[in-house]
Amino acid sequence: MRQLLVAVLVMVVLPCAVAFAREEPKFEVFAGYSYLSTSILQDTGFVQLRKGLNGWNASTTWNWTHNLGFTADFGGYYASPSLLGGGSVKTHYYSFLGGPQVTHHTRKVELFLHQLAGLSRDSMNPGTQAVIQSGFTIAAGGGLDYVITKRWAIRVFQADYVIGELGPNYKSQNQFRFSAGICRRWSFVNRGNQTASLSPKR
Repeated sequence: MRQLLVAVLVMVVLPCAVAFAREEPKFEVFAGYSYLSTSILQDTGFVQLRKGLNGWNASTTWNWTHNLGFTADFGGYYASPSLLGGGSVKTHYYSFLGGPQVTHHTRKVELFLHQLAGLSRDSMNPGTQAVIQSGFTIAAGGGLDYVITKRWAIRVFQADYVIGELGPNYKSQNQFRFSAGICRRWSFVNRGNQTASLSPKR
């Protein structure tokens, strides 16, 4: 009787495990809304404020293994915050980052953590002449994806702590980034047979 129960469990669980393995994407693209909270202190004291910038965030992730992948991350943010002395400054902020990402897969929920590094560029124009600064930036964070279908998932949230050094006239920027959007997934791998479908199926 015990051997029969074991055989039944193997017959039920093993196909489910293989089917779930096929749901893991080899390649995925994310795009969505993003909010960046950043503080900038200029050495002259002319600008000292916390800015909230609205924008977009996009990334591509190539999953090397079941849990480990590489992410290329891009963001663009825009605002016209008020200055301490009056007036406003038109601000554009862009980031270009990349680094390893670790993902934990379940049937409907995927949790991920990543460590990214790269460059960021900040353009500030108070109406006379634009001041453009760029420098090295690192970001650490993670998020949660909810799987809708095999090909699509919703990024419920992504939160990152970002530190950047933008030029000689600026101190370190301590920034917080929050993103949400949609994920498109391709090239699903059968972990048991190590085969993949390289073209998306509808």
